[in-house]
Amino acid sequence: MIRVPTALIPVVRELSRLHRQGHTRQMLQALEELVATFDSKNDIDIAPSSKSVKQLEERLSQLESCLADRDELLSKKLEAIG
Repeated sequence: MIRVPTALIPVVRELSRLHRQGHTRQMLQALEELVATFDSKNDIDIAPSSKSVKQLEERLSQLESCLADRDELLSKKLEAIG
């Protein structure tokens, strides 16, 4: 027995069944289809001009601005106390 992610259990069971029945070609075809499925879903664009990178940069900028505002507010409160 091997451990596999829950989502892959049905696929692994089917591959195991095919293997036990001696269907090598069908098993290899199923494996190729599985790999193709993963390859098509993992198309990640990490180019600097990609939408996801720009969204991350925008979010980072917002967080930096928020932290700067909090720092300024904290400084003013400390000055008022001291």
